Amino acid sequence: MNNFYREEDFYIISRPDGQAEELAIFPQGAAYEERNFVWRLSVSVFEQEGAALDQLGEYDRVLLALDGDTVLIHQGQRVIRLKALEQDRFDGCFSTKSFGRILGYNLMVRKGAAGYLDVLEMAEDGQSLEWEDSEGRDYACYGFYFHQGHGVVNWGGQRQTVRSGEQLVIFCDGKEAFRADVMGQGVLIRSQIFYDEADLKKAAAGRQKGYGARLKGIFRKLFRANKKI
Repeated sequence: MNNFYREEDFYIISRPDGQAEELAIFPQGAAYEERNFVWRLSVSVFEQEGAALDQLGEYDRVLLALDGDTVLIHQGQRVIRLKALEQDRFDGCFSTKSFGRILGYNLMVRKGAAGYLDVLEMAEDGQSLEWEDSEGRDYACYGFYFHQGHGVVNWGGQRQTVRSGEQLVIFCDGKEAFRADVMGQGVLIRSQIFYDEADLKKAAAGRQKGYGARLKGIFRKLFRANKKI
């Protein structure tokens, strides 16, 4: 199975210090605000000095700078400077601030799952790619995002053209070898994500909890409205 996302499919989240475009989130129906997802891919822009990144205690994060020059301060942990196409992996529970405007590609994965990003310079004559080991996990997802240029991804008898700013995600059995080749030009951001059935159950429990909280909120508003009548 594969999902292909264009600009009209992205979910925009506005913030005082910038905005984020949610490219893809899994499982379907999960919501970033409720922290009930297994993984999430997004592109974010931080415009203000000292912009604070959301703390996500149940997730690990990878931030890859697409453009700009920024310093990330993980308070009490470490400081790192990122130039274009450099990345940082860090625990989502860190209290992190960004200094310097940055356009960043973000991968968030629930702790227990595994996620990787890398940058590939494309060649028009195509290239076969090497892939990370799932380490025995049940499921695998492979993402292809062109920051610049465009290309064609070929896998399992299928092919998909991906243009700049578009996101392709391919879902696979984590215990089976995955093969794909890509031809094109420009800069490709590749993501590799591996997770288990247990991670899906945690996400499902989070969605049920979030649904219950929304119902309580609705009933609370109705109760207050009735008291005023």
